[in-house]
Amino acid sequence: MKKIFTEKEITRILKANEFHAVSCRGSHIKYYKESTKESFVLTTQKGVNPMIWRRIVKEYSINIYIK
Repeated sequence: MKKIFTEKEITRILKANEFHAVSCRGSHIKYYKESTKESFVLTTQKGVNPMIWRRIVKEYSINIYIK
């Protein structure tokens, strides 16, 4: 069974992978990585959807195992 991450854990994982929040509009937060010019939007209204989170991790090669 896959672990479901909280919003706080996801924010910490994204910061460790050099993604930074650049704008926020309601429950939509836009994250951007300067070195690769990649960006994506996460909706956090009722928590992050696990399926969307897994797709983003796979698509942007995000390392979820941080120290």
